[in-house]
Amino acid sequence: TIRGTQQVRRGRVAARAGADRPLWFPGAKAPEYLDGTMAGDRGFDPLRFCGNKNLVKWYQEAELMNGRWSMAAVAGILFTDLLGKGPWWEAGAKEYFLDT
Repeated sequence: TIRGTQQVRRGRVAARAGADRPLWFPGAKAPEYLDGTMAGDRGFDPLRFCGNKNLVKWYQEAELMNGRWSMAAVAGILFTDLLGKGPWWEAGAKEYFLDT
């Protein structure tokens, strides 16, 4: 322990739990259910999503899936741009051989 904090290690992610961990706003008080054990926990939950412990794992997985889809979309945009297929935002207005 480091002066009243607890270090939790899971794989390559380390999270610090304790009253003196960095918060989203200096001097802010984190809700009691945000104790710093999750990675990236800065005590910010204005809509109280993490209040229901049964849904927290689902929210974490949904956030990972959103990030993966975003990365795939960026890769597709860059790929079509590198091939010179025109601006990606005009792709829906064009005619393709599969459309017939």
